[in-house]
Amino acid sequence: NLLAAANTAATAAASAIRMAGGIVAAVREMVRDLVAQTVGRLAVWAAELVFSVGLATPLVAGSSPARPTNSLVSRSPRKSRYNHPRCW
Repeated sequence: NLLAAANTAATAAASAIRMAGGIVAAVREMVRDLVAQTVGRLAVWAAELVFSVGLATPLVAGSSPARPTNSLVSRSPRKSRYNHPRCW
């Protein structure tokens, strides 16, 4: 009886560890994608500023703060309750 309980506990622990590993992998992938996207956007913004000789500065400054927020919201698995059509 004691061995059966230990087996059940070990099986539950293994399942919990597998789930935690899946969560860690998902978060790691999301962070990796966000960092790669941010670095890519910074390179594009720098190129826009360099090749426009500074004329695109207002455009770049206006678009840059909203980009990371929009990216995070679009990747979020949960939807805001305010996105529901009845809440409009």
